[in-house]
Amino acid sequence: MLRSVTPLFLILTLSGCVRYEDGIQVAKDGSGTAGIIFSRPDTPAAPGTAQAALASMFDARLSADAMKKGLPEGVTCDYETVKEGGHVATCVRYKFDNVNKFIAWAAGSNSPFSNVSITWRGRSLEYSRTFRPLEPEELAIVRANLADGEFVFRFSGPGTLGQTDAERYFNDAIWTFRAPELLRGRTIKAQYSTGLPWPLYLLAIAALGLLAGFLTRRWRKKKLTALVPRSKP
Repeated sequence: MLRSVTPLFLILTLSGCVRYEDGIQVAKDGSGTAGIIFSRPDTPAAPGTAQAALASMFDARLSADAMKKGLPEGVTCDYETVKEGGHVATCVRYKFDNVNKFIAWAAGSNSPFSNVSITWRGRSLEYSRTFRPLEPEELAIVRANLADGEFVFRFSGPGTLGQTDAERYFNDAIWTFRAPELLRGRTIKAQYSTGLPWPLYLLAIAALGLLAGFLTRRWRKKKLTALVPRSKP
């Protein structure tokens, strides 16, 4: 999860390419945080070029106004731009009291999180995100100008990480793509369970069975002892 801007930004400045990373962290009560870091070389593209068009698209979608527009009550946003080592990074951090409220806002805006779906099913949470495929001419522009661009997505939910197509880092699900691979179209998923993992669940049942058997034996022993008359001295 995007817990600290500075260490990650130092890594980005060494990469020499465009890099986008975002993540969401959700607690058991539904509160949490979300963050975005977008780093690109701090060199202006020539007007009228594909590079300039891509830069304009990213700048418009990740502007402070776009990131904060229409935020509902209970959702806050911190925004800053950092320049260092020949790169410029846009850093955005959200804090929310209810993830459903945050996702509903994102779905109705131009937020990069607009394609995120989070579903609660009893004691489980399902995260999914679908990236629509670009048109062939758009994909050709990406291959020509963002072939080395890297996209990283993170999610951390409450409980234990279960089925996922992501790499696992402790309880985080992490997906990493090159731009052309991602923008051909893809869906990513992760499931979390807030109940006990099944091995612990079985152990808990076995422990309760042993305890019940022990208490039953003690009760029977006391009952038999009470029924046996005491011998007189």
